[in-house]
Amino acid sequence: MSEAALTYRQETERDLLRILAALGVIVMHLTPAQVPAGGALARVLHHILPAAVTWCVPCFVMISGRFLLDPARPLPLRKLFGKYLKRLLIAFAVWSPAYLLFDMLTLGLRYDLRSFVSLCLTGYYHMWYFFLLAGLYLIAPVMRHIAEDKRTSRYFLLLFFVMDFLVEYGRYLPGLGWSIGNALDYAHLHLVLGYSGYFLLGCYLYRYRDDFSPRGARAIYLAGLACFLFTCLAEFWLKVPEGEGHGFFQLYRKPNVVIESAALYLFFLRHVSRRRVSPRLAAVLGGCTRLGLGVYMAHVMVFEGLIRSGHFTRWVNGMPVWALYALPVYLLSLALSWLLRKIPVLGRYIV
Repeated sequence: MSEAALTYRQETERDLLRILAALGVIVMHLTPAQVPAGGALARVLHHILPAAVTWCVPCFVMISGRFLLDPARPLPLRKLFGKYLKRLLIAFAVWSPAYLLFDMLTLGLRYDLRSFVSLCLTGYYHMWYFFLLAGLYLIAPVMRHIAEDKRTSRYFLLLFFVMDFLVEYGRYLPGLGWSIGNALDYAHLHLVLGYSGYFLLGCYLYRYRDDFSPRGARAIYLAGLACFLFTCLAEFWLKVPEGEGHGFFQLYRKPNVVIESAALYLFFLRHVSRRRVSPRLAAVLGGCTRLGLGVYMAHVMVFEGLIRSGHFTRWVNGMPVWALYALPVYLLSLALSWLLRKIPVLGRYIV
């Protein structure tokens, strides 16, 4: 297989995973906070559907790490700040006030200048991801030094997995939880406790994907499947720790979510990337992902607009039909992003 052909297929794999992850994010955001009274099946689906796509954000972060931390891809500070961080800042500066104006027009809300500026700096609820990306971009030059060495990467990832388990589950162990939580608070191991683990994991799995034996890869896939099932069903079988609410077992940094996300990502790297696709399909997938930022920013406005105008309902006869709207919302967001892309100069920064 030629190097050009390999790159071509891997890029297609990346595009497909990004599109699926975008659909997963839409399903997560479409999920209503409350379920109507009655209807056991509706309550089950209300829990399972968002849990089934909880790998979406981790996969986005791993894909970012794959490109930004790869030693084969130079990342001078000029490019980091002048391209990546600049685009984030401009997109946030445009979309954040746009959402406040959207609420003012559709809900009749009013803000004084101080509140408007404060909310603009905070961003709409899905814009937390901007702050996450900005933080990862800022530590990318440091993380690249770790990613250069395989043993150092393994050590960092081992810390990530161990500390992640202790933080997310260990602190709730009867008798030991308080001591574990207290020790972790004093240790201040924030670098390996955040999304930086996903960031590095994306690069590591990409660089060393062929180092896994077929048996080892299958073991990872099976572990990922087991964790996927656990994530979907845990809140029905297991008691949520006191003080924690709905979605406890589905949080992005839970060990079970880490394993299922890594397994899916590795599967795409080792198998989906080797599937032959036509140049036309590759161009379509590439075009969709180039508008990915716009889709992420616009999808909440699209489905909230449909809900507020009365053209969309999340429940029909107690059944969660909102999941069926994920694809139409994605396509409408894609179309809106395509139109916004045509704005001179600004368009390429906001979508």
